[in-house]
Amino acid sequence: MDDLGKFHLVAIGGFDPGGGAGILRDGLTARALGCTFRLVGTAWAEQSPLHGVQSLDPRPRHELAKAIGLALKDAPLGRTAVKIGMVINAATVGTIATSLSSFGGPVVFDPVLGATAGGALFDSEGVSLMEALAPLVKRSHVFTPNAQEAALMCDSTVEGIEDAAATARMIAFHGARAVVVKGGHLNTENVCDVLVHEGELTAISSPRSSGPNVRGTGCTYASSLALFLARGEAIGKACELAQAHVAEAIRLARPAGNEWHLGHGLPNQTL
Repeated sequence: MDDLGKFHLVAIGGFDPGGGAGILRDGLTARALGCTFRLVGTAWAEQSPLHGVQSLDPRPRHELAKAIGLALKDAPLGRTAVKIGMVINAATVGTIATSLSSFGGPVVFDPVLGATAGGALFDSEGVSLMEALAPLVKRSHVFTPNAQEAALMCDSTVEGIEDAAATARMIAFHGARAVVVKGGHLNTENVCDVLVHEGELTAISSPRSSGPNVRGTGCTYASSLALFLARGEAIGKACELAQAHVAEAIRLARPAGNEWHLGHGLPNQTL
């Protein structure tokens, strides 16, 4: 861990009381990669693997804006990435987008629309998901929905690579700089993440890991992707490295109560 502190992650998202996902998982991912981090909570979610989401307690918008401003003020210039997760509602989306208006580093937005164990985690406040998320989709350098989230945003079915590519192109058409539709939920032999960037489509695949259903893969992917981008990797290469990091974290997964949590990623892969 000789490079500890060389790169820094500001993770903005929800607090998962079990620690399997959300900003706690983002912090664990940064630490596994030898990086420092700062966590900014958007909401406290009361949930469990057996009973799903029971309640959500959003943070007041003025407090959230103040916390983001302080986190960015303390962040090392030129060596910081931002990862955004659960954003609760359209009003919070706007607050975060405004708070990041002067930030020049990479921003990865991983939408969290529902809990693995059941329950909604985002309120679009009467507009379409595409419209509600638009300010942050356009502000981020990479937008990383999974297949189910991409399907909801585009009001379509996403089962295979062609479906994922179609939704990625549609989201890019609505203003995203780069889109990765993560392939964990696709009906494919291998895990295949579909990247659309500057009009080009790239499929990034790796063998599918066998074993239990593990929480936190999306958070880990987006956080590691953000840090690889901070290191200066091109988007395609950063996506490959993030996919490899998640695969190893799945291999090292361990039971935690009634669910499985990711391990700590590649022990010899630090930034």
